[in-house]
Amino acid sequence: HAAVGIADSLTIRIYDISGRQAHEATLDRAPTILDDGTGPKYAYEYAWEGHIPSGVYLYSIEAKKNGHGSIRKAVRFAVVR
Repeated sequence: HAAVGIADSLTIRIYDISGRQAHEATLDRAPTILDDGTGPKYAYEYAWEGHIPSGVYLYSIEAKKNGHGSIRKAVRFAVVR
């Protein structure tokens, strides 16, 4: 789930703890509109599917909109099976 407004594309890259890329996806569809009671927000939703081993991972997202700077964020997460 990435709430970055309306972007032309959103790229998700997932790396394992050693820094090797484990997965990549680019979303170029329109975002979902979510409302948690504070007003509507645009968000991109993506589910990483397949066999995902337990471990610590880092994901980075980059949202691009033509004529604007990119939004980038990186976060660490863990998968426990």
